[in-house]
Amino acid sequence: MNKINLINLLPILRGTYITLDLIFLEKLLKNASHPEKPHRNVSFLHAIGSIVNAKFQFSPNVYQWLKGTRTVPFDKLVKIVELSDLSWTDIEKNLISIKAGIHKGEIYSKFPIIVGKEMGSIIGHILGDDSLDKRYSQIFFSNTNIELLQEFSDYIFILFGVKPCIWLQTSGNFKRKPQWIKRLDNLRQVKSGKSIGLFYPAIVGLLLNHTFDNFAVGKCKKITPLILHSSKEFKKALIRAFFDDECSVYPESYTMLVFQDNKSILRQMKRLLLGLGISSNKIRTYVKRNKDRGLFQYYWKR
Repeated sequence: MNKINLINLLPILRGTYITLDLIFLEKLLKNASHPEKPHRNVSFLHAIGSIVNAKFQFSPNVYQWLKGTRTVPFDKLVKIVELSDLSWTDIEKNLISIKAGIHKGEIYSKFPIIVGKEMGSIIGHILGDDSLDKRYSQIFFSNTNIELLQEFSDYIFILFGVKPCIWLQTSGNFKRKPQWIKRLDNLRQVKSGKSIGLFYPAIVGLLLNHTFDNFAVGKCKKITPLILHSSKEFKKALIRAFFDDECSVYPESYTMLVFQDNKSILRQMKRLLLGLGISSNKIRTYVKRNKDRGLFQYYWKR
C-alpha cells in the first residue's frame, strides 16, 4: 500500500462532515439532480435523505451547502456521488476539509495521502511513546525532546494539514500522575527538558487505525501485516521513530538497547529489522518495579 485514497476510507467517514470547493459542489449537485436548483428537486432531496420544507418544497440544508454556510454530511455525499456521473477522484481533487462532527476538529488532507516516511514515522511513534485513545481515537504524543516533537508535528501537518493542541505537563512519577498545567501557542515557547503533549482531532486517529488494521487501540498495540508489508521507506522511518522513543544508545560499545513492555511488538520489530537485513540479539526479560519487561540488543558495525 503506497497511498490512501478517499474511497478507501468510506467505512469510517460515515458521520463525518465534508467541505468541498463551492463551484465544484454546485456542479456535483446539479449533475446528480439535473435541474438548475438542486435544493428544489424534491425527488432528488428524498433520494439523498435530505429534509424538505413541506410548505415551500425546498431543502434549507442543501441551500446552505451551496452557500458554504453548512458542511455536507458524508453519508449524504455518498448518495450524491452515486446519483452523479462524477467520481471519488473528482471529490478528492476538490476536497477542502473533513470534520469528525459538526463541532469537532477539522483536517485538511490532500488526497491521495502518501504512505511514506512521514506516515512511517507517525506510526512508529504511536507504537512507542505515543498513544491513541481507545474511547475517542485521539492521538496524543508526549516527549521532552523538542526536535522529536517538532518532527511529529511537521509530519502530521504534511499529511493531514492540522496543527496540534500543545500542553505543558508537570513532572510526574510512578506514585503521582503528571498534570496538564498550561496550553502553549507553539513549540517555540517550550523550554528545554519540559514535558510536552501534542493532541490531535479524533478523525486523524480513526483514519490511521482504519488504514493499518487497528494497530493501536488504547494500550493494545501491534505491528499488523499491513505494516510488515509496507514500503522500505515507510518501515525505515517507523523503526527510527520507535527507536527514538524506546531505545538507549551506548556509543562506546556500539550498542543500542531497545525496551518495550509489549514483547510481541519487540518480536515484530526484530522481524522488521531482519527484513531490512539487520540482525539483533534475542529478546530478554528484566524486572522493573515488579513488572516483567522486554529488551533486545542491536550492535552496529565500527
